Amino acid sequence: MNRNKTVVLVVVVLAALAAGGYWFARNRNTRATGSLPNAVEKPSAGADPVAPVDVPIVKAIEEGRVDDASQLLKQGANIDAANLDGTTALMQAAEGSAYLPNNTPAVAMLLEKGASLDTQDKQGRTAVYRAAAEGKEETIHLLVAHKANLNQRADDGGTALLASVTFGHMDCLKLLLASGADIELADARGTTPLMVAAEGTAYMPFNVPLVSMLLANGAQVNAQDSAGRTPLYRAATEGKVDVMHLLLEKKADPNLKDNDGSAPLLAAATGRVDAATLLLDSGADVNLADANGNTALMIAADGNPDANADKRMITLLLEHKARLDPLDRSGRTALARATENNNTAAIQMLAQH
Repeated sequence: MNRNKTVVLVVVVLAALAAGGYWFARNRNTRATGSLPNAVEKPSAGADPVAPVDVPIVKAIEEGRVDDASQLLKQGANIDAANLDGTTALMQAAEGSAYLPNNTPAVAMLLEKGASLDTQDKQGRTAVYRAAAEGKEETIHLLVAHKANLNQRADDGGTALLASVTFGHMDCLKLLLASGADIELADARGTTPLMVAAEGTAYMPFNVPLVSMLLANGAQVNAQDSAGRTPLYRAATEGKVDVMHLLLEKKADPNLKDNDGSAPLLAAATGRVDAATLLLDSGADVNLADANGNTALMIAADGNPDANADKRMITLLLEHKARLDPLDRSGRTALARATENNNTAAIQMLAQH
């Protein structure tokens, strides 16, 4: 009987200790995240040390709780407090979230309260950059009205204008240009907005309108990136024939070489027959060779997965007087390269010419 009482007593004591420990941990957590407006939620053990960790005001904005964010400010929260990834409340509001699709009121409130406009996150992105990337035109209007720096560069050299082009946000591009964004400001690899638009992206499969707008605003058509590639070269690589027409109408040079001596025709020779046709009709040198001695005919003779394109390309190049005798750096002719690559169709066409 006494033994049973002892067991019961031990169980009661252990339960009390467990409950007390739970209450202490819960109370400590509440104090860290609830009552202090600038408290940062600490990552749990084993969490990614560089993962975003939210300060309350940033989290409130992300979750669409604008009234709560305003209340935190009244309680003394630092309006420019940032998560570990550098995100401030204004940056979060500027790009919006799934819980904050209509982000304009949140941005307006934070600007009215004096949020810093040009603070950069750990990637160097500002609020206007992040708004441009998400296509938040009304937000950009607000930030422009408050004198945001539209030409502030991120760590990779990117700008709000480059972001608007990359993600295909035409209205944002138009607004940024009208507001004084530098149309020629390039990223760390020398890529200008026109180059991005000419090449296209997954977010911008139909790139003609963006290219047209950039050209209408005076974008330099023969600018070269750090590899020496022009907008025309990059458009030819992707077979963007409609864009190539626009660039050539603005006097793009079809024979301007990159750092390796390559030119748009050599970029198109991998099977972009329509692009190659346009280039040749626009004055591209059919026998121009790169630094390794490669001509367009040699590249076509190497072959590609589309055998029909090979035949059409070789026919096109021969019709434009492509020479068969040039040697590449390894001493090979176009026919020798076709033989080396077992490109039967090319061998027959070249041997008969």
